[in-house]
Amino acid sequence: MTIQWLSFALISVAVQTSPLAMPAEGGMNMRAIIGAKLLASSLVQPATKPFEIYDTRLPGFTLRVQPSGVRSFYARIGRNRRIGLGKVGDLLPDEAREKCQKVLGNVAHGRHPLSGLCGPEGPMCSSTASSFEKA
Repeated sequence: MTIQWLSFALISVAVQTSPLAMPAEGGMNMRAIIGAKLLASSLVQPATKPFEIYDTRLPGFTLRVQPSGVRSFYARIGRNRRIGLGKVGDLLPDEAREKCQKVLGNVAHGRHPLSGLCGPEGPMCSSTASSFEKA
């Protein structure tokens, strides 16, 4: 019984980390530690379809690679909601991970996901807020 469970665990780990594991949408999604080592590897090179890499250290922290070569960090909230944290050249992986922790913490406490990230005014700049008030 232990041998069967161990072999099942090894197979499921291999499927989760394999870039060949294709979900129903047709894109490639995998799990790995998102860091400088991963960004320098060949696993994050653009493909014909966009794909996402989910972080194994922080659930919800995601790296999305577009066919154009743009690589961006996201915080995933639930299944269908993503909040952009920044592009790979603009943020280091550790900085993006910290932003993701703040976003997920805000959601867990019932606050707006971006509160505290953009300054004391919250997620909107004062110039944008004033243009909404006029309308």
